[in-house]
Amino acid sequence: METFWFRFLGSGMGHNQNAAQAGQGTGRYSDARNPGRFLYLHNTGDRAPAFLSKVAGHKIEILFQYDAVDVDWSVFDAVIIPTHCDQRHLARNSAQLQNYLNGGGTLVINGHIETEFLPELTRFEPLAIRNLQNLVINRVADHPVFSGIDSETLTLRKGVAGFYGRGTNPPPSGAEILNTVSPDQLAVDWLYRRPSGGRIFCHSGNDFCGFFTSGSADSEQIIQRFYDWMAATSLKGEGRSRPLQAANQNAIPTAGLSQPPDPGRVAIGAIDGGLYYHHRSLFLPPFGRYFDEVVYVLDVPDTDLSRFDTLILPCRMNARLLEAIADQLQDYMRGGGRLVVMGETLPDRWLPDVSYIPRETNYWWWLNKGADLGVRIADPSHGLATYVSASDATWHLHGVFEPRTAAQKSLIETSENECLLFEDRETYAPGVLVATTLDPIYHHGSCFMPATTKFLTGFMEWLSQTTNTGKPNSLIDDKET
Repeated sequence: METFWFRFLGSGMGHNQNAAQAGQGTGRYSDARNPGRFLYLHNTGDRAPAFLSKVAGHKIEILFQYDAVDVDWSVFDAVIIPTHCDQRHLARNSAQLQNYLNGGGTLVINGHIETEFLPELTRFEPLAIRNLQNLVINRVADHPVFSGIDSETLTLRKGVAGFYGRGTNPPPSGAEILNTVSPDQLAVDWLYRRPSGGRIFCHSGNDFCGFFTSGSADSEQIIQRFYDWMAATSLKGEGRSRPLQAANQNAIPTAGLSQPPDPGRVAIGAIDGGLYYHHRSLFLPPFGRYFDEVVYVLDVPDTDLSRFDTLILPCRMNARLLEAIADQLQDYMRGGGRLVVMGETLPDRWLPDVSYIPRETNYWWWLNKGADLGVRIADPSHGLATYVSASDATWHLHGVFEPRTAAQKSLIETSENECLLFEDRETYAPGVLVATTLDPIYHHGSCFMPATTKFLTGFMEWLSQTTNTGKPNSLIDDKET
């Protein structure tokens, strides 16, 4: 097994070089005599989170999620499941997760549960009303990890609420509730020691440790304390492993749609990366009705994509998986299909002639009076402008497509004429490439940032009402049901 450290696809990088500093004057649980061993399942981008390099005294092995199923998990004190993990893949391998727990392992689960990959898990329930009053995080139980952390620290980031938790992954009976959200006391953080062995630490929001990497003066100490606690209280080897039923027993069926498609529009497909925000955006109202079929990313090589007029790759698809099907996607366009590539999919790694320049994201620009992010509609005469306004496309920026080829026509851009969304009708003619650096599916599916829902409302209607491929306006009436 290869251990990855600072760079996900690197080699020859062992455990944290800060290990010798463990236990020196920080009030930590562990020291160099009590190191922990952890597995971090990585599934987005090409780098592991920077905060992992600052965890001292422990060995953290970072593996691509799909490779991790081939290793022995019993050697790890805890396995970390980040918010961007493929939950459908976890469901397919539920037996491995349960065997690990039954052997005394600890699973740390981050994010919103949309596929119930363990019997103890229930689908995420978002807050119906997400205002300041309802987004207050309540400290309800003492726990070493949260020592000295108050409600305000968890509730507000630069005066803005909602970053820590916006709903609940409902806990199983008998779980210890650590933190809740809203006056209704919905569980955000809970700890469950399973009768059959092992334990689950669940955080119903974006990555627990990631939250503390910005805006907290003692963030490194909090993250260190979390890993120290897991090592010092490890249950490894204390459980009783046992054979389990089929791994897929808890997966949510994803072949059907939540609503029947509207007649009189183009046939639209999407690729599902198994991420929770993909599921919420692609299968649930209000956007589920637009998709005639959703194909799981691992099933794409065996799928005939030509039946779709339009195919959408949602935000934050794993670029390594897209590299593996890049030829198939390009052939789809050359066959007349329209491929829509959403933000944070790193298309410069798997599409030729696409140049992407990342930008440091300013999440707080709107707090300044009179602030203007500078998003503009580049071509008001284009059909997209009928459905999407500049304000609809304004939340924050991750990067721009520059330079562009002559065929890549900018439709949404910055005030400095840097491209945020382009359409290319020539490179893959008769097919079309539409690519954007914006990430609305991620934010809508995370129940955060209303502008992203407004953007998708117009964007999906534009895609459903138009075709650039020469095909009939709708293939739905001819589809088998």
